[in-house]
Amino acid sequence: MLFSPPGRLVSRGSGQATALIHGALSSPSSWHQPLPRRVLAGRTMAYPLPGHHPWDMSNGQLQRILRIRDLADAYALSLRRDFDHDPVHLVGHSTGAFVALAVASRHPAMVSRLTLVGGFADGTVAGGSPMMKFMLEAGGYTTLALQSLLRLWTASAVTFRAGLASVMANQDALTNAEQCHAHWEQVRLDLVHSDFDQIVEVGRWLGKEKLLGTLTQIRQPALIIAGTEDPVVPFQHQRDIARHMPNGRLASFRETGHLPMLEQPRGFCARVDSSFSR
Repeated sequence: MLFSPPGRLVSRGSGQATALIHGALSSPSSWHQPLPRRVLAGRTMAYPLPGHHPWDMSNGQLQRILRIRDLADAYALSLRRDFDHDPVHLVGHSTGAFVALAVASRHPAMVSRLTLVGGFADGTVAGGSPMMKFMLEAGGYTTLALQSLLRLWTASAVTFRAGLASVMANQDALTNAEQCHAHWEQVRLDLVHSDFDQIVEVGRWLGKEKLLGTLTQIRQPALIIAGTEDPVVPFQHQRDIARHMPNGRLASFRETGHLPMLEQPRGFCARVDSSFSR
């Protein structure tokens, strides 16, 4: 039996169906306004990553889906349940983009198009600093240290925003809107209720996985949105994803880091909406 992620309704429109998958150390609450017009025009659902609230599961259940094919199948179950087998526009950020690629590769008939934001197809290139990579790979006491860092990061709104700022090049976006603060505070609260042990386990597993060999087989229209100053996923890697996908197109944002939808919200929405004309 597979365990599928719960969906959160974002929009009830009648247009193109869309599924949103957030990045690691985030939550479905991260998909706040403004969202692209095309996303809001259809039925849109947001899904969590394994270990992230509200996808609660046992450690045994987690281990059963930590294979690319099984993880893709778990999301496919949710898509069939929530969209009645209609093909969907998959939007994934960072790790969510990796999941979106896995679903598109294994279940191509279920995916009409993709938008990959700060995404990667090779887990070895993601994760930010060399120290973070070492802590994920080392295990033991270093894993406890990483879990402690995550708890400190999510301890308050101030520390959480500081963490977000560390992966952004355009940090003004964090101070421009009170509504933005409310949404990211909900993300923090969702993380507080997440299982940090499982999140670290997912990160360790993901750091060894690759989807590069499947990119040429994914023929749906794919928009790859990348910040040129992304400190988490190298811009060159994101550009290579676009080059290897038959219908991939790169949209780059200068002076932008790992959160283009937050750092450049108007440009992000415009690029997604215009991609539907192709």
